[in-house]
Amino acid sequence: MSKMAPKPLDYELLNENVKKVAYVVKGELYLRASELQKEGKKMVALCQAPFLLDDPNVGLLFPADVIARAKHYLSLNSGGLGMFNRTISLLEAGIEPVYVFDGQPPELKKQELAKRLVFTVLYLKRKDATNDLNTTIETGDLEGIEKYSKRTVKVTKKHNEDCKRLLRLMGVPTIEAPCEAEAQCAALCKSDKVFAVASENMDTLTFGVPRFLHHLMDPSSKKISVIEFDVSKVLEELRLTMDQFIDLCILSGCDYCDNIKGGAIREA
Repeated sequence: MSKMAPKPLDYELLNENVKKVAYVVKGELYLRASELQKEGKKMVALCQAPFLLDDPNVGLLFPADVIARAKHYLSLNSGGLGMFNRTISLLEAGIEPVYVFDGQPPELKKQELAKRLVFTVLYLKRKDATNDLNTTIETGDLEGIEKYSKRTVKVTKKHNEDCKRLLRLMGVPTIEAPCEAEAQCAALCKSDKVFAVASENMDTLTFGVPRFLHHLMDPSSKKISVIEFDVSKVLEELRLTMDQFIDLCILSGCDYCDNIKGGAIREA
């Protein structure tokens, strides 16, 4: 018996939905600035990885001798110090953070991680790696400072362990995920262990997290409102199931396979 031919992809419908996704992500639909402290004490799961990268604002927050002692006694980079400062801000606002650390990466992601490692090693060996950062500092380019600060540091296992130690001393719970931190955060939220998940990685949405917070850990100097995604409403407006939304994200590019030529969000 011959197999049925696969149903052809409806490019017009796909393009319509891609435009809707872009529309939603731009903040014009089903997103709201949320001041969590006004809603009472909330427990929020945070994917730890982005917060361990160098924070260019640390020099403005702490005296030089404090930074030196932290690096000496706790081996913290400026990312760890930035995490310390932001964690205090969350606690003062009545938000209880739970930091979730990545476990072993899934097999499907190892190829992408290998590419990133090669890029990082090659970039750090370039003489202009630090020059890029210095130039943005001189010109006051805040976006450039953040971009190149992240590119000139590599987070190690020791960074992770030092930050876990710091958080334990602060009385803040930490969890090591069996695999991806985003997936563990989503599971905590779906089982009502936490109110929401906060991350700068939009991939978190594909794990079905009910409530997602963006920009929660941005430095206060940026003056960016926290954005809360109600994922069920986003899917309802897109007229997509969760599985269809995941497929759409894969077409737009992901960490688990090579990008599909011509399938980026603007060309799909």
